[in-house]
Amino acid sequence: MLLSACAGPQVQQADLNVIVYDNGTKQGLTVSAGSTVRDTIESSNIELSALDRSEPPLYTVVSEGMEISIIRVTEEYWIEESVIPYETKIIRDGELPEGEQRLMQPGVNGLQETTYRKVFENGVEVSEGIVKVVTVDEADDEIIRVGSQTPLEVFSISGKIAYISGGNAWLMEGNTGNRRPIVLNGNLDGWVFEISPDGKWLLFSQSEESDEVINSLWVVNLIEEGDPIPMNIENVIHFAAWIPDESYGILYSTVEKSLASPGWQAYNNLIYRSFHDEEERVSPPILLIEENTSGLYSWWGADFKISPNGDRVLIIKPDSIQLFDLYDRILTDVFNFSPYQTSGDWAWVPDLSWNKNSKSFFYTGLANENSLSDNPESVNFEIKFYDLESGIKLTLVESVGIFGSPIISHEYSLDSGETQTFIAYMQALQATDSVNSEYRLNLVDIDGSNQESIFPEIGLPGLDPQSIEWSKDGDPMIALLYHRNIWIVDIKTGDTYQLTADGLTIEIDWK
Repeated sequence: MLLSACAGPQVQQADLNVIVYDNGTKQGLTVSAGSTVRDTIESSNIELSALDRSEPPLYTVVSEGMEISIIRVTEEYWIEESVIPYETKIIRDGELPEGEQRLMQPGVNGLQETTYRKVFENGVEVSEGIVKVVTVDEADDEIIRVGSQTPLEVFSISGKIAYISGGNAWLMEGNTGNRRPIVLNGNLDGWVFEISPDGKWLLFSQSEESDEVINSLWVVNLIEEGDPIPMNIENVIHFAAWIPDESYGILYSTVEKSLASPGWQAYNNLIYRSFHDEEERVSPPILLIEENTSGLYSWWGADFKISPNGDRVLIIKPDSIQLFDLYDRILTDVFNFSPYQTSGDWAWVPDLSWNKNSKSFFYTGLANENSLSDNPESVNFEIKFYDLESGIKLTLVESVGIFGSPIISHEYSLDSGETQTFIAYMQALQATDSVNSEYRLNLVDIDGSNQESIFPEIGLPGLDPQSIEWSKDGDPMIALLYHRNIWIVDIKTGDTYQLTADGLTIEIDWK
């Protein structure tokens, strides 16, 4: 009795009365207090589809007299086809007469399928929208060649001249009038553009529209017509090149895309891959030099030059030159120098070319390589020679400018029966402001004697800084860009020839 007297009053949970409306019907139900709308619907044996819903929502706790409405939701899908109109690409061609047009590729419209959906609630449409869009067939661009000038003079050339014009790759072979397009997607960016040693393949880079990828490497056959083949290599800015042998080995270095200027962060690595000609496939990568992002101006990146015999690689950085043995995989320092202060979002890396004996090289270097200067006008650049075996360093030409770009020729036969080797280089018209100066093509003998200005004539506008291309055999000739057109300079006769006239050329290779 005492325990009974101490206990509190007991609250009994009463049943609740609710009403459920479904498809025009009304149903009264009694449920336990604390039940949810979902519990109520399940107790009424009403089945809901995956799309159906209720008002109030299923998770709501019911109350006395609550009215619950079932909303029956249905969907309707349908597909509509639409045409993707093709685009027309115009390629300026200096080989065709001014205004003449030639259709290179007819345009073909593509096909697109759009899936729509309508949503109905209790039979009444409440929304309509697009669910997905699928491209069934891509459109093929119409490509038209439009002549830009009267036909230029035609003459014979040795080997192959490949060039980029308007983002497309072209090839001249046999004579300057025999030219044909190789790649016509308009995306070649000029960072990598090199014919294989045997003249069969062209290695090139093309830009990519991606948040992560700057560009990608491809190869295309220069003998048999076919589509370009992807190398599955991305983000190559400073260096990718064929190894000078017949095995189709490729060395390259990569970067990472960056939002900060100049748009990349260099890895300063070195990777090897080989292209298998018959299977048209690429071997897995072999890392020769690991990523290295430390050091002064490492964000800009190093340049690499493969020796003519294919055994070694010179690594050219803004403050040093190193030598890497491809077979022993040994990296050694050649020499260091003070970096040039550009005061901009770029770094100066000396332009360099190997001597034909693979034991020495020519490069553009600071006159005083161990002294920094805050005054750009006091910085003097020279064409220099360096012997890797003896360590001897010589100055061949003084005051050439920052973009001297020395390149040695092959041995050419003279009328006297003797042979001669030339060094071509770029001479700044304003040596005290060579970063912004135009240049003139000069020649000098391998011992630094007989300096001579070659092109353009004195008094005419100069050249943009560039690396020229020597002919590989026959008479000594140089291919270069002048006002973004290809010109040939015959060293033996002094004659000059303009090969293109569209003003769109950005890169040349001559093999």
